[in-house]
Amino acid sequence: MTNTSLLEEFEQYALESSSILEGALLVARIVEPDTDTSWCRQRIQHLAETMGEDVSGPRIARKLKEAGFTGSEEYYKSQNSALEHVLRKREGIPISLAVVMLAICEELQLQAHGVNFPSHFLVSVQSTLIDPFSMKLVNEADCMRWLKDNNVDTSQAFAMASRRDIVLRMLNNLGMLASANNDHARALDISDYKLAITADRFYVNLERVDLWLKLGVNSMARQDLELAIGHAPDESTRQRLQSKLAVIRETSTALH
Repeated sequence: MTNTSLLEEFEQYALESSSILEGALLVARIVEPDTDTSWCRQRIQHLAETMGEDVSGPRIARKLKEAGFTGSEEYYKSQNSALEHVLRKREGIPISLAVVMLAICEELQLQAHGVNFPSHFLVSVQSTLIDPFSMKLVNEADCMRWLKDNNVDTSQAFAMASRRDIVLRMLNNLGMLASANNDHARALDISDYKLAITADRFYVNLERVDLWLKLGVNSMARQDLELAIGHAPDESTRQRLQSKLAVIRETSTALH
């Protein structure tokens, strides 16, 4: 069941989006409700203090690697999205390790942002690209070569990820893990947090339609589908969804 108090904190975060660290701590509390948020803040502060003078992207990556931070071998587990777990175990997935780097940069008031590169989430620190999973510098020319070899559009390949984008990506990861485990109720709970923070509710409402249908709750599927229709990006999509809504209504009538 969705934590109402935590949901309200997500809604407040959506209004302020003040810190990537605070956003990641909200996500962590979905996974681990007893997350020691004070310890996490202190740990980030301590890591920032160990960076020394003349701090740069390469220095942060090197220092974190020396401290033992690395990509998790158990990639598909929800704890990889829980910041306290990542900080204590010194392992995570690209997005959670990126959060550690970005939180340190926030503490040091260093210019940095996430990068939604298609194959791998990256971090840009003072225009230096870093792969947080391996804590290695990334050559932009190599990235462009990968995009070309895989026929991927380059126009948005290095798009900056906002704080809310990163939090949403972390929530998406948790939702996908829940769905992969057929825990559709858990995935719905996570989608509540996504709705609280997203600026584009259309895709989340569509996701919820499928989850409700898998749980056999057609009335709620209809409700979310009606909301999605209201947010449809164009007329053809709206008509397609209205056809789907008619099918769900007919199915519900037949069942009764």
